[in-house]
Order: sequence, then structure tokens, then C-alpha cells
Amino acid sequence: MGEQLEMIQSEAVQHSMIEEFNLIERFEIDTLSPFWLENLQKKYNSRIHFDRTINKSIVVSVQDRDAKLAATMANRLVELADQHKNSVVKENIRSAAHSAFESFMDMKAIVESMSDSLEVMRLAGESVWNYGEERKSSRFTHYELQYRSELDRYLNLKWHWEELNDLLQAEVPSSYVVSSAIPQGKPVFPKKGLIALIAGFLSALIYLLIRNLNLA
Repeated sequence: MGEQLEMIQSEAVQHSMIEEFNLIERFEIDTLSPFWLENLQKKYNSRIHFDRTINKSIVVSVQDRDAKLAATMANRLVELADQHKNSVVKENIRSAAHSAFESFMDMKAIVESMSDSLEVMRLAGESVWNYGEERKSSRFTHYELQYRSELDRYLNLKWHWEELNDLLQAEVPSSYVVSSAIPQGKPVFPKKGLIALIAGFLSALIYLLIRNLNLA
């Protein structure tokens, strides 16, 4: 719920609304005034409201002298919030996936180097088969244990990167709209009810993946 409200009230969404609906002119803001930005913000806050319901939904209310336009603005506000949320979530996943990929590739180089070293030691006679039994030198045995430990880390990093890459390809859940805004008989406060984003699980999953990656 808090995340959804933050997206709707974000500066990015607000700027998009102001530009798309030419709210500076519609709100009759005097841009020559040294306080025009503050006046614009006050007018925006007085015309567009967000309320919570007992069912944990968010109600968007838009006031305008044109009721049809107010309804359009309320509906568009939710669309813009979804677009902004999608951008933020994707960027966070993209950053995490990039970091995971670099760690995965670094570990891959280490594992391949250790594998080559084991082969060199094997060819040098530090690991030989004699009557169906492999005999290893203590140095080979110790290095092989280190190799297996690094191999486990490599596979774990590979799994984390693949999970994040899958999330990057997946669609971000959109807001579930209970009812779209419609013009009211009077040109005041057409409302739009919507349930908060169902992205909580996605966010938690991303957090756990990044947290596990940092612990790896």
C-alpha cells in the first residue's frame, strides 16, 4: 500500500500529469511570480487527493470544472503510476542482475583456472589410477577441495543471476482497478478506486535474491 501511494505521489508522475494536461495554464499559475512553483504545487495538492479505504484500497479524487476531464485525469494518473513503478522496478532488477552477472563471470574465470591447474597436477602424476583406485597427493587433495568449494560458489552465483535475469524479462504487476473514474453530475471530485499493487511478493523476492547474493 505504501509503495503504491509513493508511486502515485512521486515527482515523476506529478511532472507527467502537469505536462500532459497543461496544468500550469489550467490552474492559472502566473509563471512570472517568484513563487510560481510553490503555487503550482499547492494547487495540484488541492485538486488531486488520495485516500485509503478500510479495505486497503486507494481512492484517487480529482477536482476540475470539467468533470469529464477530471475523470480522465484520475484514470491517467493510475496509468502513469504503473509506468513509473515498472521503470523503477526494472531499473533495480537490471542493476542487481548486472552486479550478479559480473560476480558470476569473475567466479567462472576462477573455477576454470583452478580446473586447468588440477589437470596440470594430474598430468604431473599427482593423481593417478592404479588397479581401479585413484591415488592423490596431499597437495592435489587439498587443492581439489578448494576447487569444489569455489565451484559451489560459482553455481550459486549462476543461479542468482539466472533468477534475476528471469525477473528482468517478466512483466511487473499492474494496479488492480476496482472501478474506473467516471464524470459525476457535478464538476467535482470524480473518484477512482484501486487496490494497491500486487508487487509486494515481487519486491520481497528481489530483496531476498539480492540479500542472498551479498551473503554468497
